[in-house]
Order: sequence, then structure tokens, then C-alpha cells
Amino acid sequence: MNRQAGKNTGNASNYSAANKKIASFSSVEDFWAIYSHLIRSSDLSTSTTYSLFRHPITPTWEHPAHTAGGKWSAHLRKHISSRLWEQILLALVGDAFSEAVGDDEVTGVQLSVKSGEDVLSVWNRHGSDGRKGLGIKRVLREVVGTAVNWEYSIFEEIKEKGHSAGEKNGEKAEK
Repeated sequence: MNRQAGKNTGNASNYSAANKKIASFSSVEDFWAIYSHLIRSSDLSTSTTYSLFRHPITPTWEHPAHTAGGKWSAHLRKHISSRLWEQILLALVGDAFSEAVGDDEVTGVQLSVKSGEDVLSVWNRHGSDGRKGLGIKRVLREVVGTAVNWEYSIFEEIKEKGHSAGEKNGEKAEK
């Protein structure tokens, strides 16, 4: 489990440096021992991110598990993000995603606390595999309901858009 605190991490190296591992676990019992002592997501300061990723995967696009990956994201009102974050964590720890798309397809989950809303994301290995993507979305709907609007992003497409935008402005885009 990782926590990132602070504002404007800027580039990839700053983002990676801002992530701090706060715990690891190998059983549901260990998870609960850790989770019961964490600051609740509703009490986190703005610009803080909680992440739970499979070991040794990190919450970065550059990690080899994510080079062909993507993520489902939902922008949530403050009063519901804590409950949905917990539901998604329990689904991941309880293997709900594994049953639908395989043991290692979902690499992690992330909650980013913003000033006006929070962003909940579920990261996966195969961004272009529509069958696995829809399987993840089905589990998300089963876990949190159908009222949440999930959007899917493929990391490679996001990188390409960022690179193209930098070139249009006469700048060299960072990798």
C-alpha cells in the first residue's frame, strides 16, 4: 500500500519519489490489521493519493506491468468516495476481479483526493483487451452499482496524446 502526499508532482521522477510505501501484506488478516490503522480516505488532505498495488508493481505508467495497460476511472463526489474506495479495496483483496478476468489482470487501485472531487481508478495490464476491460467494468458495477460513471483510458494513448500536444506547442514532451 502506498501513499502520495503533496502538490504538483510534475514529472514522472517527482511522482515516483512522492510515492511512499506504507505497508505490505500477504493475507486478508494482514490487510485488515493494516487497514484498521490507516487514516480514512475522507480525512486525507487534498492532493493525497492512496494506492494498493500487487507486489512489486508500482502505480506508474512506466512500470513494465503497465506498458500495454490502462485504467478505469471515476470522478466522485466527496461524500461517496470513501465508501466506494473501501468497496473496491475489498473486491481486490477478496479476488472478485481475479474470478472475472484472471489472477493478475488487475494490478492495483488508486484513490486521488482532489479539492472538488476524488478520482478512483482501477489499473490493469492489457489496455487493448476489450474482453478483459469489460470484465473489469462488470465487476465494478457489481461492487459499487451502476450509478457511477466509469471511463477507460489506455496508457499508451494517453502518452501519445501528451507527446503530440508537446510537439504542437514547439516543446519536447517528457517521457
